[in-house]
Amino acid sequence: MAKTRVIIARCPECNARVEFETMPELEQVVTCSECGELLEVVDREPLTLYWAYDFEEDSDFSEDDFEEDYYDDDDDEW
Repeated sequence: MAKTRVIIARCPECNARVEFETMPELEQVVTCSECGELLEVVDREPLTLYWAYDFEEDSDFSEDDFEEDYYDDDDDEW
């Protein structure tokens, strides 16, 4: 019987093992089965998970908040 290779990463919240049957894609979102935290694949070598941020769930911020240009064109002096 052939062994199935399991790919493992750690949850940054609770340090639980998060297992994958195949190598996940970058930006793939998964849920930790131990703490329920929403996680995102941020690196594949080594496989690294980080907290996923859902803009729709947080009413204080939107994606537009991060696209604003904070450069002041009127201030030409450095």
